[in-house]
Amino acid sequence: MSDETVLARRYRALLRAYPKAWRAERGDELLGTLLDAAEPDRRRPNLRESVSILAQGTRERFGLRRRRAPGEVWSEALRIGVLVLLGQTVASTLLSILELFTMDAVMPVANIARYGAGVAFGIAAMVALVLGQTVVTTVLTGLWIAAPVMHGELPWQLVTAFAVLAGLSLADRTPGRRRTSAVWLVVVPLVLLLGFGFNQMVGGYFYPASALLYPFALLLALTAGVTVDPRLPIAVACLTVAMMLNATLHIPSLFGGGSINGVSPVELRPQTAVFGAIAVVLLTIGHLRARRLARI
Repeated sequence: MSDETVLARRYRALLRAYPKAWRAERGDELLGTLLDAAEPDRRRPNLRESVSILAQGTRERFGLRRRRAPGEVWSEALRIGVLVLLGQTVASTLLSILELFTMDAVMPVANIARYGAGVAFGIAAMVALVLGQTVVTTVLTGLWIAAPVMHGELPWQLVTAFAVLAGLSLADRTPGRRRTSAVWLVVVPLVLLLGFGFNQMVGGYFYPASALLYPFALLLALTAGVTVDPRLPIAVACLTVAMMLNATLHIPSLFGGGSINGVSPVELRPQTAVFGAIAVVLLTIGHLRARRLARI
């Protein structure tokens, strides 16, 4: 095998960082440019080239390089926020199943079936959203909330996701599907790990279901999101709203009974104002950043 063939094969492996559609349209052109610029007898890309190709491919895969109108940024950002909300809820449900298996007591079959049904609803909703089926995702999320798989308080992550999806379904009048990259799901396990440690440190001051995702996501939105991608602040605002609702409203789920240990249904706390203010700031930053990038 010639040196040029080996180098081309390794370049092609790096170019897989780009989306498939991009590679089909421009991959051969970029590969030819890279081979023409390479020194004779080279058999592998150097470190600088490799890092650059992977970084640019990742930016293209996340859609960071494409110019968008502010309305398109909002549409994609809200879908990303819904995707992470659904993914976090599925991951939390899986953790609950794991806790059941680690308990010494006998596991009720009804609990296992209930959690399993919740995971099934969540995975189906995420797949539909990634495929651009917004209406289907809205229906599945609504069924997930209404079905007897949720006990205790109303799942405000899902309620927030459902409200956003319903608004998108009504506002989106374009015939084409708006796909959401499944790459954004990589955020879910990261924020779950960081959020678990955060929840242990604060001693349950926040509700675990919402605190698992929020700290890391807020940090991400206020740093890289503000300077790199305007979709991130808007997406994290969805999580902030869910946090605010979790801290403020204590309403039983449809099959959770009439009250929750005597807790008032509405409890205005300092967190309510803080989360509300953060949501407004994030939405404002994302919108202004989107408008600025649209003019560049």
